[in-house]
Amino acid sequence: MNRRKSRTTGVVAVTVIGRYFTQLDLAMEDEGAFSGLEGLFSENASLRLKGYDEIRGCGKIREFFQALLGKNREMKHVWEIVPEQGGFRVPWAAACVSKTGGVFTMEGTDHIVLDADGKIQSLFLGIGTEA
Repeated sequence: MNRRKSRTTGVVAVTVIGRYFTQLDLAMEDEGAFSGLEGLFSENASLRLKGYDEIRGCGKIREFFQALLGKNREMKHVWEIVPEQGGFRVPWAAACVSKTGGVFTMEGTDHIVLDADGKIQSLFLGIGTEA
C-alpha cells in the first residue's frame, strides 16, 4: 500500500483515498467493510465507469461495489496519489483471486474529487486503458 504523500496532496486526501482502497480489499472478507466504504462518500456522491450510467448517492455506490466485488474472494491494491486540477489522479493495480479460484490482475487510473468535508464527491473508475 502506498501511503506516501507530497506537500500538495494533503493529509486528508491521502487518508480518504487510502481508506477507500483498504476498504475495497477488506470487503472481500468482511461484509461490514462495505459500510466503511460507503462512509467515505458524500451523501450525493457520483460514480462513473465507462459504458455504464452514472451512479449517484452513497447507498447506490455501495450496491455497485457489492455487485462488482462479489465475484472475488481476495483483492489487494497498490496505488499512487497524484494531485491534478480539481482533485486527484490515482493510478492503481490489484491482484485478485476469484471465488472460483482463478488468479488475475487489474490496473487503471481513478480520478477522485473530495468535497469540503473530505469525503469523496466524485469518482471516475478508470479500468485498464479506459483511464
